Amino acid sequence: MSGFRLIILVIFIFPSIVRGQSRSEVPDLFDQFFNNYYLLNPAATDTSYKFKIRGENRTQTGLFEGISKLYVDADFKIRDKEGRSQFLGLQAINFKEGDFINRSRLYGRYSWRTNLSEYSSLSAGAALGIVNYNFRGSQAGAGGSSTVMDGSVGIWYSWKKLYLGIAGQQILKTKLQPINQQFQLDRYWNCNMFYTFQITQFLDFSPHLYTRLQKGTENVQLAGVFDIYDLVSAGVNLKYKRGIAFIAGFKNLKIGNSGFSLYASYMAGTNSPSILDDNAVEFYLSFQR
Repeated sequence: MSGFRLIILVIFIFPSIVRGQSRSEVPDLFDQFFNNYYLLNPAATDTSYKFKIRGENRTQTGLFEGISKLYVDADFKIRDKEGRSQFLGLQAINFKEGDFINRSRLYGRYSWRTNLSEYSSLSAGAALGIVNYNFRGSQAGAGGSSTVMDGSVGIWYSWKKLYLGIAGQQILKTKLQPINQQFQLDRYWNCNMFYTFQITQFLDFSPHLYTRLQKGTENVQLAGVFDIYDLVSAGVNLKYKRGIAFIAGFKNLKIGNSGFSLYASYMAGTNSPSILDDNAVEFYLSFQR
């Protein structure tokens, strides 16, 4: 990392660290959050596959180039009988801020789904795992590492093509202290809704609404995605007071009894300098069968 970007990271990341204060920690979303609702809710079940693995990489391209975020998520259907399904999952997330800060998360997940009627179903899920913050020593201060337990719970309701979810994240409210500063994993709630409209025989449109319920935050996102012949996708994600992400990809390309999806997006952030709102590129890839 260049000396200039190191200075920028010190200005925007380290001020409260230097003061030794406690800092509230809430993870930010990927711009393509709609491609994996397990990032928001451990109950977000899908019975259309037996196994699915997906991953996404987010790399910032502007002032904060060198900051990246990556996840890998695997989901297994272990039971599907008499309108009831059970799933096991594993999710790993890494957030790298330059050469000095790594924030990693690893969760195991269980979810259960049952049909309520011919058109509706209800799911519940929970995830439990660990969070690690690792700081390398630098001119800004000493290094250190800290690991704590973390968990989430959620419910997920579907009726025809309407889906509603609510989940409590960071429910254990644990604290990390890899250096002289504490990082508080504050509890918050994710709420989401999406619906699929069939506009024509070959064109569908899906609006995805997300909001985070937490005092002092304004995290609202509205993504709209068009699917052409259930093969090609294009859309945008409007991030309130933060910017807009442009999205395009291929959906569930069939190879035998397996399917692949590939998406790319570009986030055009606001004019104000911010680690969360800087320009970024994301690539998503999934495999299912």
